[in-house]
Amino acid sequence: SGTLSMSGSLSIPGGLLVEQGRLRVTQPLRLSTSAPAGAAIVDPSATLDVAVTGYSSLSSKVAFESSSVLLDAGSRLNVFAVDRSVAGNQGVALLNNVDLSAVGPANYGGTIDLGNNDAIVRNASLATVRDWAKAGLAGNGGITASAADAYTGLAVRSPMSAFGFQDIATFDGVSVGAADVLVKFTYLGDTDLNGTLDARDFTAVLNGFSNGLSGWENGDVNYDGVVNSTDW
Repeated sequence: SGTLSMSGSLSIPGGLLVEQGRLRVTQPLRLSTSAPAGAAIVDPSATLDVAVTGYSSLSSKVAFESSSVLLDAGSRLNVFAVDRSVAGNQGVALLNNVDLSAVGPANYGGTIDLGNNDAIVRNASLATVRDWAKAGLAGNGGITASAADAYTGLAVRSPMSAFGFQDIATFDGVSVGAADVLVKFTYLGDTDLNGTLDARDFTAVLNGFSNGLSGWENGDVNYDGVVNSTDW
């Protein structure tokens, strides 16, 4: 029990099990990407912290990677930058084969806190990741961003555009495929994930409102399935 802190960039050719207490790593953590060897497993009520002290001196923005993630009831995976006040001090978590111990719709036993970081989720549907985000907003586990305020949150969208072509090929310096799900800490209303609010976002939100659409890319920032005044 208690807290164990580890520093230095860690590349582990296997998996990691946190049975109790808190394991804190202050540099990027990369486990084996070969399933099932590279699993990150956090047992009930335990916590795995990946608290990166800075990205400016690193060659990659990847803060965390493993072949799978299993979070039991009451457990947490926190992936965040220690000093959020530094511009650009954020990274990306590569989340493969995630199991958050579902309790019911928008309700999960495990929690992933990205702080102010982004994520690329693989082997999960867009609908599933949106449900994680909806749970996070309600405080029911799932995926959340502790750095969020009244103007920011977690965007969840596909690399594919509404017109059926892939309009995002790289995300935080990582190549992404059509089946990946992108999670970005950004401004509410940043529909195209470019980090700013502009005329294209306004057009997308207006189109979403006028045509009864859903999804972050159409302005549904609270994931309730509609674009309306509750999103703003």
